[in-house]
Amino acid sequence: MSWSDLSTKLKQNVVGRLDLMSRHALRSTCRLNRYLVNDVDFFIPRVRVSVKDSAILIMIHTGIEKFLRIEMWIGPHRKTIIRKSQNSYDGRESIEKVLPLIPRIYAARILCSLLSHKKLLIGTMEWEFDGDAVEKFKVLRGLSASKIIFFQPESKTAIRNMIDKIHSLVDFLQKFSRKSHIFRANQLVTTNNMIYETEELLRNMYVPSDLKKIERISVLLSGESLTPILSMDTYLPLRTGGIARCSENISHEYDEKSPDFLEKFVYMSALTAGFGVLRFAKFDDIARRIWDRLRMPVTIISDELHMKVELAGSFKGHLTLFHMRSPCGYWIYMVLDSRRKDFDAYNILNNSCGLGWLCKRCAEPFEYNYYQNLGRRCVLEPEWNDMVAWGQTVRMKNNVEEAKKRYREDERKKKSSGDMTVIQKMWGFGKGVAEDSDDQGVEDISQKMAEDGVVVVKDSEDSEDVTAPESHESMKQSQGLINKKSNGEQIKKNLYSKCSMNDSEGKQDSEDSEDLATPDSDEFTKQWQFQKLAICITSFTFLSCAFYAVFFKII
Repeated sequence: MSWSDLSTKLKQNVVGRLDLMSRHALRSTCRLNRYLVNDVDFFIPRVRVSVKDSAILIMIHTGIEKFLRIEMWIGPHRKTIIRKSQNSYDGRESIEKVLPLIPRIYAARILCSLLSHKKLLIGTMEWEFDGDAVEKFKVLRGLSASKIIFFQPESKTAIRNMIDKIHSLVDFLQKFSRKSHIFRANQLVTTNNMIYETEELLRNMYVPSDLKKIERISVLLSGESLTPILSMDTYLPLRTGGIARCSENISHEYDEKSPDFLEKFVYMSALTAGFGVLRFAKFDDIARRIWDRLRMPVTIISDELHMKVELAGSFKGHLTLFHMRSPCGYWIYMVLDSRRKDFDAYNILNNSCGLGWLCKRCAEPFEYNYYQNLGRRCVLEPEWNDMVAWGQTVRMKNNVEEAKKRYREDERKKKSSGDMTVIQKMWGFGKGVAEDSDDQGVEDISQKMAEDGVVVVKDSEDSEDVTAPESHESMKQSQGLINKKSNGEQIKKNLYSKCSMNDSEGKQDSEDSEDLATPDSDEFTKQWQFQKLAICITSFTFLSCAFYAVFFKII
């Protein structure tokens, strides 16, 4: 039994078990398989895109500590170097290629061909842009209540440059994909150097019905803890853009060893147009001290949710703090009385858990693990780490250096005690391709990208015309689920034969992949052989039918 003999339902069952690159490889074989793959839902927990000058990093997270990492930058002789790795930050375990076009083109091909599909949903898509502009922004960050720094002239220039850069990238991706809404994602995440206008530009690339929330994240590191201790969040009203927006200030330490750090939280919450949320990772001594010192009656909302209400005043007017306790932990809502309607619109006061990704019990395992290890970027990829607040004071800079030392030591321990299980490499991320040297020159880009496994896209509606894989272990395994007794190589031949047979019904993928093979390449020879075979089979079938028609007419 071959792949073409299976029912559509069984084929969809098989496709549903494939990983991202296996789906992409199967989609590349022929149009029938493309329609099949495009009709099956697929979910990616998180995608991260970092842009720094002309360099671009794409991280596709497929699970806990499972990711595909594609980094590209302009190297010697003004050629693009692409480095790919799977589940590793070590450059020695990666594949490198030298290609002639600029990184933006290859990034667009990868993003549009892999992630721009109607049935593919991204949990969170994260964008980072040049971190050097953060120092010029002079935004309110880590400041006391007695000092406010407003935008300076150089800050306005940096912001204008940032807006132009993001607008140019978004416009390029939309024209490349020929879609105004390129991606489907539930959440858009940016760094703390973003402003409302830049987030709106990025938002234009997403399907509005899927996007539920926009976040900005900043991480304050410390040598005391490798994981977050608390998060001070500020929310904008839902009427602002018609979507939930928040800014998360994640901290790995308490600013002060006393409950006085609440003053900073109250000040931040009063300045925002909405309300604030203070979330504690653990109900430790400091959190317990804040709860116990509040001499107010406890309101029992449910068996697992208790609340204390604190009334206070501020330079912005009267405010209310809702202290919430549950088996999950402890968190505080703070809202000005004048903005109570905006707070009530979120309808979160009665939620049994308000800790979000800080709660190990309620959060998705991937989200919990991702944020717990967010600070490790300062060691694993310091050049792509704009979320970390590198420090505007000597104390903050010292904290970052102490954190780096602890993370390096922890990473060494993990490597020495880690298992030596061999990773099953996905298609396009294996070690089967040798690296190119500069003196070899650069051949036709489509052929080189086909050898490399990097996605090749034509400007079609779906942007999916890519190189068909010659061999792919993941594909063989998925087909082995269909027929365990069949040989993997034979199944692969059947798939290609099926593609060739489908050519007689219309123009087959020879048009889609005409740029993917050259007359001197092995791929071209194989395609020509398949075409001749298809012609022979079609001719034989036609002559047989004609013979039987004439024979029965004579009889």
